[in-house]
Amino acid sequence: MLNFEELDEEDLSFHEEMKAMARTRLIELKTQYRLDIDSAFERWESEVRRTHRRDQFTADLVYHAGNIALVDLKEDAKQRRIFFHTTGTQARGEQQDWYNGVDLEMDRFWPQLRDRMIDDIGSEITDGVDNSSDEIVAHLADPAMLGLRKKGLVVGFVQSGKTANYTAVISKALDKGYRLIIVLAGVHNNLRRQTQMRLQEDLGINEDHPDDSIFALTSDLQDFERATSPGQALFQKNVPMLAIVKKNKTRLENLNLWLAQINERTRNESPILIIDDEADQATPNTKAAMDEVSVINGLLGNLWKKVGTGSYVGYTATPFANVFMDPDEEEGLFPSDFIVALPKSEDYFGAERIFGKAVPEEAANPEEGLDIVRTISSAEAESIQPPGKKVERDEFEMPKAPKSLVEAVRWFLISTAVRRSRGHNNKHSSMLVHTTHYAAFHFQLKERVEAVIRDLEKKVVANRLEEFESHFNSEIGCASNARPEGVEESHWEEVKGHLRAVVFDCEVLVDNSHPDAERIDYKSSNESGMIIPKTAIVVGGGTLARGLTLEGLVVSYFVRTTSMYDTLLQMGRWFGYRVGYEDLPRVWTQERLIQDFQFLALVEEELRQEIQTLCQMNKTPKEIGVKIRSHPGRLQITAKNKLVHAEMVRLSYSGQRVQTFILHEKGPELRTNLATTKNFLKELSTKKTGLPDGRQNVAALYKGVTSEQVIRFLQSYVMHEDQDGLDAGRMTNWIDLRAEDIPWNVVVMRGPGTLRSPDDGSLIQLGSVDLGLEEPVSTMNRAPLKNDLGKANIKALMSAPDIILDLDREKLEPRADGKSWKFEDYLSYRRRIASGTGLLVVYPISKYSTSSRPEQKSSRRSMQADENLIGLGMLFPTPTGADAEGDGDFMSVRPDWDIESSEIEDEIIPDND
Repeated sequence: MLNFEELDEEDLSFHEEMKAMARTRLIELKTQYRLDIDSAFERWESEVRRTHRRDQFTADLVYHAGNIALVDLKEDAKQRRIFFHTTGTQARGEQQDWYNGVDLEMDRFWPQLRDRMIDDIGSEITDGVDNSSDEIVAHLADPAMLGLRKKGLVVGFVQSGKTANYTAVISKALDKGYRLIIVLAGVHNNLRRQTQMRLQEDLGINEDHPDDSIFALTSDLQDFERATSPGQALFQKNVPMLAIVKKNKTRLENLNLWLAQINERTRNESPILIIDDEADQATPNTKAAMDEVSVINGLLGNLWKKVGTGSYVGYTATPFANVFMDPDEEEGLFPSDFIVALPKSEDYFGAERIFGKAVPEEAANPEEGLDIVRTISSAEAESIQPPGKKVERDEFEMPKAPKSLVEAVRWFLISTAVRRSRGHNNKHSSMLVHTTHYAAFHFQLKERVEAVIRDLEKKVVANRLEEFESHFNSEIGCASNARPEGVEESHWEEVKGHLRAVVFDCEVLVDNSHPDAERIDYKSSNESGMIIPKTAIVVGGGTLARGLTLEGLVVSYFVRTTSMYDTLLQMGRWFGYRVGYEDLPRVWTQERLIQDFQFLALVEEELRQEIQTLCQMNKTPKEIGVKIRSHPGRLQITAKNKLVHAEMVRLSYSGQRVQTFILHEKGPELRTNLATTKNFLKELSTKKTGLPDGRQNVAALYKGVTSEQVIRFLQSYVMHEDQDGLDAGRMTNWIDLRAEDIPWNVVVMRGPGTLRSPDDGSLIQLGSVDLGLEEPVSTMNRAPLKNDLGKANIKALMSAPDIILDLDREKLEPRADGKSWKFEDYLSYRRRIASGTGLLVVYPISKYSTSSRPEQKSSRRSMQADENLIGLGMLFPTPTGADAEGDGDFMSVRPDWDIESSEIEDEIIPDND
């Protein structure tokens, strides 16, 4: 029996050495053979017995040291939350906590990555990545529990460092026993290559000098091939493996075949982690409505079936399609086990900080963002956007750069010079130009931008800097509240000294899927191995709209439009971190996109609140679905073919403006709507009042109309089935539930009755319509778009000033800044004067409508209607108090609340394209 008190100094030193070695070996055995700590000790004990069978004293000394190491490790499990299992097997789905921290002594992948991160982004940001990745790894399937599988989703922000987070997750998973890491890196080659190079660098993989710590199955130039190294041998050797694979049919087939050729038992005993970057792209089944499976979704489902032990984790900033996948499909990729929302740093530039945020009760009166957004007029946007129709597109020749694009380029040069004056000479500086997804036109646009650069270069060389100085003075202080702490105010005399070098360094590149694209490369270096800083204007489309990071992005020029939440957010490459130049970024875009992003800022905030509630309730996404606020008008959450498993569970039109801009041009609906309107106005005759001052374009005004009267009218009026967001049942249900006691005002508009021909100036008679008033009402001119035959798509019916048609125009006061009133100004005025009263505007539209301006001839046509048309514009009232509580449009696959009425219970998303 060992008497510890009789040990001399040499024996005590040996004992300490053995205790450290025992601790190391116990952890190795636990990780390598996926044992609990007591089983690892039994295995270690047998090793000691074999090694020291002829020396009982040494064996006793080593046993004693090992017992102390075992006790220490168990104590660490309690105090430091290392979570070694001390129980036997667990039933699937009953996984205990197995990970909530890092052993810096034993782990090797994360400590190495952590050191690199600290050198690159600093210790504070690294600590944030460390903490958030810990939470995600703790949700993964324990690699020691054979047969356990977990599926989850991580929700970040666009350009917010998702790659850094999943790289940390990968390194920690490898440290704890995962053996094959598969990263699904988008659908474009340049994104896959960017991800491959990033992970190779961060995980310390060198293609020229392979490191046996991680075996790379792909390279920056080579996606997954069938001829990849024999998987059976790699799995049997317990070698950590990494594959960066594009979500492409051929590549995924190669990967599935490679895994299928590995012995099933070997594969099941080797934990696999699948990271799905941009998980909302290509992964969801887009053919679910037809009871079929889309190609990529099917291949990913087959891939998941081959994972015997392991985890699938989707990463995206726009998870809408993912949370609407089928929650009951066992082999599907719905995040059934967990959803984690990554935290947002105060330094992050997101939708709310840039554009402000809409609030639910007053969606058109958003919270203010930074003064960094500049508006592109519709005319300028249309001038550089090729037509949608191929025949017209083939003949399209892009004109010279519009004024707004010249201003954007000039500010890019100025802001880059400001950055250099702040010491950013060795930093990348980029500008994004995104106007269309048609790749061929990016080269035309590049030529226009290069012409702008040449013109500005001449002025700089000639020292004619008046425009630059004026632009600098007007912009430099606009976002001074975002200027980094410790950075002094910039002065023109210092900044202009850097302009010449900036102009000469500036290059214009096309980065798209076209084979002639130059592609932006931020890794090029000089002979000394130093990275060459880029000053680049990047023109592109789809590849710039998702995943690809533009380093040092300062200016964005963006005119593409979309009606999808996810597509719209992903196009915002201007989101991200702007360390050291937070006051300099500028975004040029269109007015309606600004309002869209304000609404999406609200959607993002509510989504994260949903995820937090889910965690607090200790529920999985499969048990309670995440609900997403729906826009009652033009925007859609995601493509309709990804919404098959979702249902509308609550609706709101509070404070929303809607209009019928798609109308029937033929058929009985025209006569129905005329008769319905005439009967409606007759019913309102006792509520007719005098016209407000300054309203020559108003034919009649009715005040104090009840919600019941409005509901009956809307139920009789026939809306065109092609107009998304307008459904009489949905609107009348909302009025009945939320605004039953709120009165409405009804306005009948009066048109000019005549129109000057844009061809010869002759007078065109628009005519009038009998609506049962004292005299016929002269009609309005609304020419439909050429491309939409069979229906009258007039594109817009209601203008911003129309929402106060029932109020005195002469009482309007000009804005303090002298600018024209915006929609928010009119809405605020209405809230103040009319106390949230609802407004219904009737627009009598002439069946003789035609293009009224020469520039419309190419896009507009003459109306071909049998009768005059009736269009409707509405501004819904804003309930207050209990009526407004919890109001909103939401969709979910697992509603967690009671439907409040039988009328809403049967609500289904309109089945249209």
